[in-house]
Amino acid sequence: DRLKIVDFQFPREIKKQGSSLWKETPDSGPATVMELDKNRPKVLQGFLEASNVSAVREMVDMIEVNRAYEANQKVIQTQDGLLAKLINEAVRV
Repeated sequence: DRLKIVDFQFPREIKKQGSSLWKETPDSGPATVMELDKNRPKVLQGFLEASNVSAVREMVDMIEVNRAYEANQKVIQTQDGLLAKLINEAVRV
């Protein structure tokens, strides 16, 4: 059989129905069949799709984000402590 590959004007507005089925909504606009061109996805029989994500690179990125988050958290805690000290000193005077 043939797979019908469609596109939506506003793909963020389609609604999930089940585990792998998506349904158009009034906000998404109607489904339009994609034209044959070089950008159209292809389905090849007997092939296994490879991942387009490097797990190692993603783990490194997650560690970097986590460290940046912790550094920002420490800055906020330091500022909070200094502000509390300033307020306490101002009350004494």
